[in-house]
Amino acid sequence: MASQWECVVLCGPAGCGQTREAVREYVQQVKAHGEDSALLLLPTLLACQRTRRFLMEEGSFSALFDPRILTFPELAELVLRANRKSVARISAAQRHLLMRQVLRELCQAGALPTLAPMCAFPGFVDELCSLVDELKRAAVDPQQFERAVAEVDADDARSRELAVVYAQYQKVLQERGVFDDAGQFWQARDVLRSGARRPFEKLRLIVVDGFADFTT
Repeated sequence: MASQWECVVLCGPAGCGQTREAVREYVQQVKAHGEDSALLLLPTLLACQRTRRFLMEEGSFSALFDPRILTFPELAELVLRANRKSVARISAAQRHLLMRQVLRELCQAGALPTLAPMCAFPGFVDELCSLVDELKRAAVDPQQFERAVAEVDADDARSRELAVVYAQYQKVLQERGVFDDAGQFWQARDVLRSGARRPFEKLRLIVVDGFADFTT
């Protein structure tokens, strides 16, 4: 079934009023159909707090009981929790230890002949974690990364082994029922793709502001 959502993009230089218009659209929707009918996505927690405070101080609402004024991480967590799909999030330190374990096991299995000498360097694990974060934020899963490596240079053994590390790292996360920060968005995306809509069944309007300030 074709989507009935309409997308409108407001463009202009800083200070031209996009934020004011975005907030106005959100306010109008909430006043007409209730707080569950609109979602306002902002880049930071501070931006959300300032917007809530502004709406109260300038008199748009006498009270805000459950405003859907959220960051993307808050949105992902809300989707997972409402649809009972939450899994445990690992900290940066836990992720570092997990990556170290993945490297050790792959090296012992002889799967990383090119990268094995680098695994002894303290900063190598940190670099691998940064690489995985970058790939996940770009929505590149292990299979896509493996295909991209093969298409670019079939003789690049180092990149092929990086693809093996990424695939094994993600496999271990899934087996243990945990996710890293970037993986939280994947989990929420998959829940929405499956057709689950809680707690946004009544949603009529999504407003995204501060687009230039969002991370990838």
